[in-house]
Amino acid sequence: MKIICTVEVSDRNLPSLNLPSKKSVRSSLAIGKSGDKELYILHQTNQNGSGKKYKINNANVRTLDNRILRLRNLCVLYLENNELTTLPEQLGSSLPKLTEMHLRDNSLGLGGNWKWIVNGNLQKQLKLLDLRSNKISVLPDKLVKLANLVTLNVDDNRLESLPNALGYMRSLRFFTASKNQISYLPGSIKLLRLECLDLSHYVFCEKLNKKVTAKDFLFVPPLVDIAAACVITKRLYFSEATLPQTLIDHLESASFCVCGKPCFSQQPESYIPYRGLCDCIITTVNRRDFKISVRYCSFQCYSKEERLFFPQY
Repeated sequence: MKIICTVEVSDRNLPSLNLPSKKSVRSSLAIGKSGDKELYILHQTNQNGSGKKYKINNANVRTLDNRILRLRNLCVLYLENNELTTLPEQLGSSLPKLTEMHLRDNSLGLGGNWKWIVNGNLQKQLKLLDLRSNKISVLPDKLVKLANLVTLNVDDNRLESLPNALGYMRSLRFFTASKNQISYLPGSIKLLRLECLDLSHYVFCEKLNKKVTAKDFLFVPPLVDIAAACVITKRLYFSEATLPQTLIDHLESASFCVCGKPCFSQQPESYIPYRGLCDCIITTVNRRDFKISVRYCSFQCYSKEERLFFPQY
């Protein structure tokens, strides 16, 4: 059997691997197959027993070996160029110090199970997430729960839209999503304090703006929309333990008015140019093609935006 891969793993001595623990042994490498015939590679050194980094690239791994979850001090996880379709749900709770996940060139978009994002400490600890080339058609709404994520890379996927609640990720500073087919950006992106936005090689579609009148705002919103807006505005905590999944999905589907207030499907929608912050580096072919989808909480907000943007285009 010939194995071609890159391995960089550090951890304390794991008894289950029957690795020698003599002081004269500086490192031990275990390569083999687990009970389900999947390849595992674990490397233990005495010099660096804190388990800061794990790397297994180009090994055609389909499932992550659960023994990796014993590396309690793991901070950086490299699993690039494999065949992963999902990750263990207990990943966050088992690896409480994990801050970076490099998952480029896998098939996570085909698995459809993203529960590992919201379990454990990932929501608070994760700073960098690389999901390039993962055959992802729809980014999960759960992604916005990564409240402290600073860098997100979703280049070279099959995305046609982004989560409406992207603006929840208030710590996000570097967002790159080139080589996709997104026709517009969610309005909540205006709430982000981005330093770098890469949307090169995009396929932006022209959106026809329907004329909005004052009559479009003459409706009584459902109670569920009023309650959801209150929860979002006050930033009340909610989870599967406190709310049914249907209400969580409704909360996470919220759009945002240009003034920052949450809006839902009954509010009129329009598409306006996105210019970003003055100090935000935007990479694209033509910035005039940038459109963001916004809903309006009132006719006053719509009139203000119409005077500001549409006469220029």
